[in-house]
Amino acid sequence: MKKKLKKILQFLWNLRRRRIAQRFYRIKSLKYLEKNNISNEYIDGENAYVAFWSRFPEKIETESYRFFSRYMGKVPHIVPEYIGELYLERYLNPVRYRDFYSDKNLYSQYMPHINTPKTALRRIDGGQLLNENYDSFLNKGFSCSCEDFESYLKKYQDLIFKPSVDTDSGVGVVKFFRKENGFFNSNNEKLSLQYLMSSNDFILQEAVQQHPFFSKLCDTSVNTMRLCLYRSVKTEQIHLTGGIVRIGRKGTFVDNAHAGGRFVGINVSDGTLMKTTLDQYGCKTDVWNDIDYSHEKLKIPCWEKIRKFALDVSLQNRHCRLIALDISLDVNENPVLIEENIGGFSYWLLEMTGQDPFGGFANEVVEYCLKKMSEK
Repeated sequence: MKKKLKKILQFLWNLRRRRIAQRFYRIKSLKYLEKNNISNEYIDGENAYVAFWSRFPEKIETESYRFFSRYMGKVPHIVPEYIGELYLERYLNPVRYRDFYSDKNLYSQYMPHINTPKTALRRIDGGQLLNENYDSFLNKGFSCSCEDFESYLKKYQDLIFKPSVDTDSGVGVVKFFRKENGFFNSNNEKLSLQYLMSSNDFILQEAVQQHPFFSKLCDTSVNTMRLCLYRSVKTEQIHLTGGIVRIGRKGTFVDNAHAGGRFVGINVSDGTLMKTTLDQYGCKTDVWNDIDYSHEKLKIPCWEKIRKFALDVSLQNRHCRLIALDISLDVNENPVLIEENIGGFSYWLLEMTGQDPFGGFANEVVEYCLKKMSEK
């Protein structure tokens, strides 16, 4: 009886989750259409799109197709985001492993050879304050004095505080600027032990000194590349399927589109940037921060080195097949891993720039996920 009740409750919970996700992404697509003055009416190719995705047990909304086909062309494999979240990612990136690979405080442990920003301090699950090597801070834990704390930080330049788990779109990320009497954020709040210990999970890292190419795009924010990779379910080969560069608005230090920045697509075959920038709704602007992308020929330096770095990072994750990496390039031309994104794959970023999130392997992915579903 208990097992039967548990199954019923699980079914109802999953049904509710599915309905919420479907409604959320439909509203999101309607917003895209509204912001771009696109009519929510039938267009050619819609039936093929619905047929392609109707193999999953959901009613397929058409708003996604009506919007993203303007960027992708009239192809059936435009991904309905709730299908991506509820089904594709469920089988490509098993939930049981996501928390481990998403914790920024664990990067240096399971992939120590991968270049990441220099860590000053960290805290894991409400434990002691730890240094870069995971040792107790000055071997004093919570009893460290303010003088010791400030003396320790003197060797660092500007610092970035960020939550190490449950992060999204730069929420909770704070930059502290080095001044004569300590580190202060934009609200003139001083970095202190009390500030740090109010968070159970965080990492405090030195701000990356980015390559001049990226400073040219915006010199107040660290402008990161989002590179998307898929490890084939058939061949185990890792494919770089697409990428974008996020560019902050001058005067801000956060680069993501939800915080007022924009992004531009990358031709991942050679690292050249596309000819327009987009905001979070897909609205295009050729000129951003006084750079005309429609006329300038912009190519990311050290592209082959960056590509190999992304593949190397992906090789360290043997449980997940769909990975989005946030990568910076520093002044010494070294790629730096900022974040590894496992859940909530941002299909929209690639599709708004006309790139296929699965790099031509959508059929392979769908067949694999449907097979996994039938085995349950």
